[in-house]
Amino acid sequence: MAVIGQARPGGMTIRTPLFVLGVALALLAFLAMFAFGLLFSRGVSGGTEIRAVVAQRDIQPREPISDEMLTIAAAPSSTASISHRIRGDDPAHERAAGRGGVRRSG
Repeated sequence: MAVIGQARPGGMTIRTPLFVLGVALALLAFLAMFAFGLLFSRGVSGGTEIRAVVAQRDIQPREPISDEMLTIAAAPSSTASISHRIRGDDPAHERAAGRGGVRRSG
């Protein structure tokens, strides 16, 4: 009578090749997704630049901001998040540029 839990006398069972096949398929899937990521990231991050308003010097807390403290600089589009991008016809953009209801001093 056989005791439960004894190892089979045969060397390799059917589970070992299936395990190796599963690991190989997982590795193949990982490499395929990595390759897709490399391919699609090249098309998205092209060399486009955006214009951004940046400070010319450190601005202290509660210090009023004037036009002389700011400048417009070019930056890669990948540095700005989507929530910070605005359209040129946006009313908030017009106010920020001084063309809306805001009067420019000086």
